[in-house]
Amino acid sequence: LMEVHANVSNSQVHLAFLAFLVLLAEPAETRVWKAFDAFFLLLSGFSGPFCLLLWPVAVVAWWHRRDRWSVVRVLCVALPAFVQAALLSPFAPLPSNPTSRGVVIRTPLSPYGATPGNLLRIFGGQIVVGGLAGWHVYVGLHDGVFAAHPWLPALIGLAGTAFLARAAWVTGSFALRLLLLYATLHMAAGLASPIIIGDRPLWEMLAMPGAGQRYWYTMTLAFLATVVWTAVADPRTPLRALAGVALVVLVLSGIRGDWSLP
Repeated sequence: LMEVHANVSNSQVHLAFLAFLVLLAEPAETRVWKAFDAFFLLLSGFSGPFCLLLWPVAVVAWWHRRDRWSVVRVLCVALPAFVQAALLSPFAPLPSNPTSRGVVIRTPLSPYGATPGNLLRIFGGQIVVGGLAGWHVYVGLHDGVFAAHPWLPALIGLAGTAFLARAAWVTGSFALRLLLLYATLHMAAGLASPIIIGDRPLWEMLAMPGAGQRYWYTMTLAFLATVVWTAVADPRTPLRALAGVALVVLVLSGIRGDWSLP
């Protein structure tokens, strides 16, 4: 996921995940931690549109805890979310000459290619293979085995989706469920309005190694967190063993291969 470390614009992806952790954390008890919570929720919210995705997460966290500080955190997300929604609204006023003020109104030149098959290929390649084995391994598979057998990444994506869905169903961890909720909202928003340039359908280009990594950042973290939970807490022994093998692949291939950023 080198893209989210490459420029300051993608710092909002990290700020949004920090804001998620703030919403997930136990209620702050001291003034310092309360100030920390409020500051970073507002900073993240006014830095980018992720607060629109975090607002339902904040509401669910409040519903789970029912404490006063969770209400404050909901409001700290709701305020910038209202501002962001107003700015992103199709009814928001635009400058009379958009290009003169650096505003570019852009429509996609390629069809979306939004099909279940492409969705599963994205999930299988970018998140399952890329998340566990690493970007370099995914590049080799994409240009080799996956090119010869395009059904294979879709099959991996189907297995990965079923893996997450089952974990969300059986886990007793509120934190894991909340992470999967936020990751799903983040990925769905990225797929609904991706920014990527090329001459092929957008979702086909998004399945290419390295493409749109800012859209898969949270889902990759959620997938890896689910693998860890399965390895240590799943009630079924075969699945714990399978998750253990996946963690070995992550350590020996994914982390080792992607340790250095280009």
